[in-house]
Amino acid sequence: TVRAELEAVRHGEAAKGHEAEEARQRLLTVRAELEGALLTLAVRGQEVEEGQQRVHVLQAELESARSSEVAKCREAEEARQQVLTVQAELEAARHGEAAKAHEAEEARQQV
Repeated sequence: TVRAELEAVRHGEAAKGHEAEEARQRLLTVRAELEGALLTLAVRGQEVEEGQQRVHVLQAELESARSSEVAKCREAEEARQQVLTVQAELEAARHGEAAKAHEAEEARQQV
């Protein structure tokens, strides 16, 4: 019986050793999976950072384009105002010429 008990203890210890080895293997597998997941997260984090930098660049380009468009609109408005001013001056000159022609005609008729 002592021999049987000793044999049972040995089998128990062997089973425990086997279970411990399986647990160690599972732990190594989980550890490798975790390291892989951490690397994936690091890569994704870098991709996100690069994406954010690209967004900032695009926002700056958009703001620059908006500023440029505002400046172009301002220049176009100034040019439009100049055209209106010249048109008004031209119209005034035409009226002045018409008035002078009318006066000249009246003077001619009086002579």
